[in-house]
Amino acid sequence: MSVKQHILEEVPFESGFWSRQEYCKYRNIPLSQERRERAEGRCPPFIIADRNGRILYKVGPAKEYAENLPSFGSRAEAYASYPQLAERDALQSENLERTRA
Repeated sequence: MSVKQHILEEVPFESGFWSRQEYCKYRNIPLSQERRERAEGRCPPFIIADRNGRILYKVGPAKEYAENLPSFGSRAEAYASYPQLAERDALQSENLERTRA
């Protein structure tokens, strides 16, 4: 059993819904990434629960969405699938080297 699977099994949920925090814990991502994905429309269906804007995710669709996300065994696989990541990281490395010099 992988560490990620172990973390996923510990996530509590109440009445079939996850809060943003529970959803992020399930996916092992920061809240900022969840917010960005939601703004871009790349997230499972959610509801706004109250006037304060509390976001809730249905457990079933959220799990299904997370299981269908691509996963990569190495950075090389991710770069092959998303060349823009390789370009971004190369530019970041160049900037870092210039800053160090």
